[in-house]
Amino acid sequence: MQVLKSAWADIALRGTAPQSPLLVGLAPALAQAIEADLGRACCAIGFRSLSREMLAALQPRLVIAELVGRDHDGIEIADRLHALGFVGQLRLIAPSVPRPCLIRREIAAATEGRIDVDILPLPRAAGPAARLN
Repeated sequence: MQVLKSAWADIALRGTAPQSPLLVGLAPALAQAIEADLGRACCAIGFRSLSREMLAALQPRLVIAELVGRDHDGIEIADRLHALGFVGQLRLIAPSVPRPCLIRREIAAATEGRIDVDILPLPRAAGPAARLN
């Protein structure tokens, strides 16, 4: 059976390897909405659980987190991933934000270009109840 993915999933998964995406610091409802939209299982962890050991065990090529979460923001996620040696894609999800290119550039600069950063809108399946804040 083929799972049909949404346009959001096509953008989020563009260029990723088949490993499971790593969802960091997302509310359970939002994580479920993302899994449904991606059409594949994901590994979800809390921001404080993000460690070198976790990255070594999971070997994700794609990390998805909120631009502004309950206990972190996009810069903190990017800084932590960079410090832990992550090389891959970081997709930060947010409701509509003004001038996302400026935010993307600032976060990418913090990783010295080693992490491919992009900002995506919330997946369609994620209603208001899926938000952390």
